Amino acid sequence: MLSTESLFYDPMGYNSGAIWPFVTGFVSWGQYRYQRPWAGYPLLDALRQMTFDWARGRHPELLSGSYYRPLDAAGPHQFFATSMLITSVLHGMLGWEPDAPRSHATLSPQLPPQWEEVRVRNLRVGKTSIDLTIWQRREETVVELEGHGPKVTVDVVLPVPMGARSVDGSPKARVETSGRRATVQLDVEGEKAKARLRWKNGLVIEPPTVELEPGQRSLGIRVLDFRYADGVWWVDLEGIAGKTYEIRFRGEPLSSVEGGRLVRRGGHVSTVAVEFPAGSGREETKVRLIR
Repeated sequence: MLSTESLFYDPMGYNSGAIWPFVTGFVSWGQYRYQRPWAGYPLLDALRQMTFDWARGRHPELLSGSYYRPLDAAGPHQFFATSMLITSVLHGMLGWEPDAPRSHATLSPQLPPQWEEVRVRNLRVGKTSIDLTIWQRREETVVELEGHGPKVTVDVVLPVPMGARSVDGSPKARVETSGRRATVQLDVEGEKAKARLRWKNGLVIEPPTVELEPGQRSLGIRVLDFRYADGVWWVDLEGIAGKTYEIRFRGEPLSSVEGGRLVRRGGHVSTVAVEFPAGSGREETKVRLIR
């Protein structure tokens, strides 16, 4: 998020053309809250990379809106900017929301689909700590919770790939009307408790990220929207005019692509090349994916 690729600009105009890392963290968190992980993760990943540039482990107050670098007048370390990395991971990507007075918590992870396993230790709910493991497979997500302390009830809310069918959970899953999320409730006390969600077909997009180099201009592609209706997925993209990008999708094989071309298809992973029309600056385009 610390590049002009993904950073969030000053919303109040205090520093025209500048980027506030702490605001970027809130935007990433908000994207996850609105079930837009393909927009939230590139911001989070940019914050992660910024942690290792300039003063390591510290995020500067302001960055340039044109180049990936701090402004000369910016403070080199802003504690609430630095804190937004872990906040975006914990409350955004993992969707962890503890409610200690009710001995309850909500876990709604939206991990990048290429991640196969995630482990987190010592999630706190009052006097109870919980160890978490998530496994992601082609048509299945498994969540394992191990509690240490008094019993806690956890609502595990798992994303369902767009266009998926035959959604089933263990214990019994409650699928939302939109069909995009399913909830499995677990009582966590001592022994390990597992939630499992299965489905058939469907499609997810790998959030595009950029390897940042201090001083570079914005060159990356952004996913503006991703939706599904009547056997067709639509992707709205923004990129540099005249530049070609590759986007990876996971799930069922695609039969055809409009607005791009299918350059690789292996197993459940499809790679689509998208060429932006010639011009200047950044352009938008739409891609139609057909099952």
